[in-house]
Amino acid sequence: MKSKKLVDGVILFSFKDRREMTLSFCRMQEFYESPNPRLFRKKFTMAEFLTETIKENGKIDYFSYWSGFNVPGNIVNDWWILHGPDVSAEEQAIFNELHRHKIDFTEPFYIIGALEGDKRVVRHEIAHGLYTTNESYRRLMQSCTMFLNFHEPKIYKKMEKKLLKMGYNQEVRSEEHTSELQSPMYL
Repeated sequence: MKSKKLVDGVILFSFKDRREMTLSFCRMQEFYESPNPRLFRKKFTMAEFLTETIKENGKIDYFSYWSGFNVPGNIVNDWWILHGPDVSAEEQAIFNELHRHKIDFTEPFYIIGALEGDKRVVRHEIAHGLYTTNESYRRLMQSCTMFLNFHEPKIYKKMEKKLLKMGYNQEVRSEEHTSELQSPMYL
Protein backbone atom coordinates (compact mmCIF):
# COMPACT_ATOMS: atom_id res chain seq x y z
CA MET A 1 0.00 0.00 0.00
CA LYS A 2 1.07 3.53 -0.78
CA SER A 3 -0.54 6.73 0.44
CA LYS A 4 -0.54 10.25 -0.90
CA LYS A 5 -2.18 13.48 0.19
CA LEU A 6 -4.04 14.68 -2.92
CA VAL A 7 -5.61 17.89 -1.66
CA ASP A 8 -6.12 19.27 1.83
CA GLY A 9 -7.74 16.55 3.87
CA VAL A 10 -8.03 13.92 1.10
CA ILE A 11 -5.67 10.96 1.36
CA LEU A 12 -5.42 8.37 -1.41
CA PHE A 13 -4.39 4.83 -0.51
CA SER A 14 -3.32 2.90 -3.60
CA PHE A 15 -2.91 -0.85 -3.72
CA LYS A 16 -1.26 -3.38 -6.01
CA ASP A 17 -4.15 -5.83 -5.66
CA ARG A 18 -7.85 -5.87 -4.82
CA ARG A 19 -7.38 -8.32 -1.94
CA GLU A 20 -5.18 -5.96 0.08
CA MET A 21 -7.36 -2.98 -0.78
CA THR A 22 -10.55 -4.72 0.32
CA LEU A 23 -9.01 -6.10 3.52
CA SER A 24 -7.84 -2.58 4.37
CA PHE A 25 -11.19 -0.88 3.79
CA CYS A 26 -14.06 -3.39 4.07
CA ARG A 27 -14.92 -2.98 7.74
CA MET A 28 -14.70 0.82 7.72
CA GLN A 29 -16.67 0.99 4.46
CA GLU A 30 -19.45 -1.29 5.68
CA PHE A 31 -19.57 0.54 9.02
CA TYR A 32 -20.06 3.72 6.96
CA GLU A 33 -22.71 2.73 4.44
CA SER A 34 -23.70 -0.92 4.58
CA PRO A 35 -27.30 -1.71 3.71
CA ASN A 36 -27.01 -4.55 6.26
CA PRO A 37 -28.30 -3.36 9.67
CA ARG A 38 -25.97 -5.81 11.45
CA LEU A 39 -22.97 -3.94 10.00
CA PHE A 40 -24.18 -0.37 9.52
CA ARG A 41 -22.66 1.77 12.29
CA LYS A 42 -22.05 -1.32 14.43
CA LYS A 43 -18.94 -2.91 15.89
CA PHE A 44 -18.17 -6.18 14.09
CA THR A 45 -15.24 -8.52 13.60
CA MET A 46 -13.84 -9.68 10.28
CA ALA A 47 -15.47 -13.07 10.93
CA GLU A 48 -18.85 -11.36 11.43
CA PHE A 49 -18.30 -9.35 8.25
CA LEU A 50 -17.59 -12.56 6.31
CA THR A 51 -20.64 -14.27 7.82
CA GLU A 52 -22.82 -11.37 6.69
CA THR A 53 -21.41 -11.18 3.15
CA ILE A 54 -20.88 -14.84 2.23
CA LYS A 55 -23.48 -16.28 -0.12
CA GLU A 56 -25.21 -19.63 0.31
CA ASN A 57 -22.90 -21.12 -2.33
CA GLY A 58 -19.86 -20.03 -0.28
CA LYS A 59 -18.83 -17.16 -2.57
CA ILE A 60 -17.80 -13.79 -1.23
CA ASP A 61 -18.35 -11.41 -4.14
CA TYR A 62 -17.49 -8.40 -2.00
CA PHE A 63 -13.77 -8.85 -2.69
CA SER A 64 -14.26 -8.56 -6.44
CA TYR A 65 -17.22 -6.19 -6.58
CA TRP A 66 -15.92 -2.81 -5.41
CA SER A 67 -13.24 -1.06 -7.46
CA GLY A 68 -12.65 1.68 -4.91
CA PHE A 69 -13.50 2.79 -1.41
CA ASN A 70 -14.19 6.09 0.32
CA VAL A 71 -14.81 6.93 3.96
CA PRO A 72 -15.29 10.39 5.52
CA GLY A 73 -13.08 11.30 8.46
CA ASN A 74 -15.86 11.51 11.04
CA ILE A 75 -16.77 7.90 10.20
CA VAL A 76 -13.10 6.85 10.35
CA ASN A 77 -12.95 8.40 13.84
CA ASP A 78 -16.16 6.68 14.99
CA TRP A 79 -14.99 3.36 13.57
CA TRP A 80 -11.63 3.66 15.30
CA ILE A 81 -13.26 4.40 18.68
CA LEU A 82 -15.23 1.14 18.41
CA HIS A 83 -12.63 -1.06 16.74
CA GLY A 84 -9.26 0.46 17.76
CA PRO A 85 -8.10 -2.40 19.98
CA ASP A 86 -9.16 -5.04 17.43
CA VAL A 87 -7.80 -3.88 14.08
CA SER A 88 -6.06 -5.91 11.42
CA ALA A 89 -2.56 -5.15 10.19
CA GLU A 90 -4.06 -3.65 7.01
CA GLU A 91 -6.40 -1.39 8.97
CA GLN A 92 -3.61 -0.33 11.34
CA ALA A 93 -1.46 0.59 8.31
CA ILE A 94 -4.13 3.08 7.21
CA PHE A 95 -4.07 4.78 10.61
CA ASN A 96 -0.27 4.81 10.64
CA GLU A 97 -0.30 6.59 7.28
CA LEU A 98 -2.89 9.11 8.45
CA HIS A 99 -0.58 9.98 11.34
CA ARG A 100 2.40 10.16 8.97
CA HIS A 101 0.46 12.66 6.83
CA LYS A 102 -0.28 14.64 10.02
CA ILE A 103 -4.04 14.47 9.52
CA ASP A 104 -5.91 16.60 12.06
CA PHE A 105 -8.60 14.20 13.22
CA THR A 106 -10.71 17.12 14.49
CA GLU A 107 -10.97 18.67 11.00
CA PRO A 108 -12.88 17.27 7.99
CA PHE A 109 -10.82 14.72 6.09
CA TYR A 110 -11.50 11.84 3.73
CA ILE A 111 -9.75 8.60 2.88
CA ILE A 112 -10.07 6.91 -0.47
CA GLY A 113 -8.73 3.62 -1.78
CA ALA A 114 -8.10 2.44 -5.34
CA LEU A 115 -5.88 0.12 -7.31
CA GLU A 116 -2.59 1.58 -8.51
CA GLY A 117 -3.02 3.33 -11.85
CA ASP A 118 -6.84 3.23 -11.89
CA LYS A 119 -7.34 6.92 -12.72
CA ARG A 120 -11.07 6.58 -13.39
CA VAL A 121 -11.75 5.20 -9.91
CA VAL A 122 -9.41 7.72 -8.28
CA ARG A 123 -11.27 10.62 -9.96
CA HIS A 124 -14.59 9.19 -8.79
CA GLU A 125 -13.38 8.72 -5.21
CA ILE A 126 -11.79 12.20 -5.13
CA ALA A 127 -15.25 13.61 -5.86
CA HIS A 128 -16.49 11.97 -2.64
CA GLY A 129 -13.56 13.45 -0.75
CA LEU A 130 -14.10 16.94 -2.12
CA TYR A 131 -17.79 16.77 -1.23
CA THR A 132 -16.80 16.46 2.43
CA THR A 133 -13.73 18.69 2.56
CA ASN A 134 -14.54 21.52 0.12
CA GLU A 135 -17.60 23.68 0.84
CA SER A 136 -17.71 25.28 -2.65
CA TYR A 137 -17.60 21.89 -4.37
CA ARG A 138 -20.28 20.49 -2.04
CA ARG A 139 -22.65 23.42 -2.76
CA LEU A 140 -22.08 23.07 -6.51
CA MET A 141 -22.82 19.32 -6.43
CA GLN A 142 -25.90 19.89 -4.27
CA SER A 143 -27.12 22.44 -6.79
CA CYS A 144 -26.61 19.97 -9.63
CA THR A 145 -28.43 17.23 -7.72
CA MET A 146 -31.33 19.49 -6.87
CA PHE A 147 -31.53 20.72 -10.47
CA LEU A 148 -31.68 17.14 -11.74
CA ASN A 149 -34.28 16.15 -9.15
CA PHE A 150 -36.43 19.20 -9.99
CA HIS A 151 -36.11 19.18 -13.80
CA GLU A 152 -35.66 15.46 -14.51
CA PRO A 153 -37.32 13.63 -11.61
CA LYS A 154 -37.67 10.37 -13.54
CA ILE A 155 -33.94 10.25 -14.27
CA TYR A 156 -33.18 11.21 -10.67
CA LYS A 157 -35.41 8.42 -9.28
CA LYS A 158 -33.90 5.91 -11.71
CA MET A 159 -30.39 6.85 -10.56
CA GLU A 160 -31.46 6.64 -6.92
CA LYS A 161 -32.92 3.14 -7.44
CA LYS A 162 -29.73 2.02 -9.19
CA LEU A 163 -27.57 3.17 -6.25
CA LEU A 164 -29.78 1.33 -3.78
CA LYS A 165 -29.72 -1.80 -5.94
CA MET A 166 -25.91 -1.61 -6.04
CA GLY A 167 -25.85 -1.84 -2.26
CA TYR A 168 -25.66 1.75 -1.08
CA ASN A 169 -27.41 2.50 2.18
CA GLN A 170 -30.50 4.72 1.86
CA GLU A 171 -29.66 6.62 5.03
CA VAL A 172 -26.16 7.52 3.82
CA ARG A 173 -27.44 8.62 0.42
CA SER A 174 -30.00 10.80 2.16
CA GLU A 175 -27.36 12.39 4.43
CA GLU A 176 -25.74 13.94 1.38
CA HIS A 177 -28.99 15.51 0.14
CA THR A 178 -30.76 16.92 3.19
CA SER A 179 -31.20 20.41 4.59
CA GLU A 180 -29.25 22.53 2.12
CA LEU A 181 -30.89 20.83 -0.87
CA GLN A 182 -34.28 21.74 0.47
CA SER A 183 -33.25 25.37 0.87
CA PRO A 184 -35.04 27.94 -1.35
CA MET A 185 -31.70 28.98 -2.84
CA TYR A 186 -31.62 25.68 -4.77
CA LEU A 187 -35.21 25.74 -6.01
